[in-house]
Amino acid sequence: MIVLVSGCASTTGGQLRENPAGVYSFKVSADYKTVYEKALLHAQSCYALSATDNTFIVRGNESPENRKSSISIARVRALYNETLFTIDVAQLDEVSTEVNVYYAQLRYKTAAMTVEKWIKQDSNECNMSRVVLECVCYLDNPR
Repeated sequence: MIVLVSGCASTTGGQLRENPAGVYSFKVSADYKTVYEKALLHAQSCYALSATDNTFIVRGNESPENRKSSISIARVRALYNETLFTIDVAQLDEVSTEVNVYYAQLRYKTAAMTVEKWIKQDSNECNMSRVVLECVCYLDNPR
């Protein structure tokens, strides 16, 4: 018998943008590249590097010609990858950048809000444990 728990379906960053559980947005007085690099570094440190079992994949995609970039944080599942967060960074003008954090589950809002602390306060706060313990699919751990 195979059982899937709601909210554990395979998603891509684009799908998450189209149908998020929520979006947390904020603006920063900095250029997009600085914001992108800081967010990517913290995302890798929090999710990819601190997960000893290779639970997460953090991918960055920069588009300098458009002054935009995106970061996706996905959880590796037995049969698929589930994108939990997509972070879009876009230069608004010469002095400000907009950040949109799309999240897959309503309960991930606190973790999404942490991105703002990473960028504005250079915080090392990580809400990974909240995400890791949520949405455990029966397929990953059939007991």
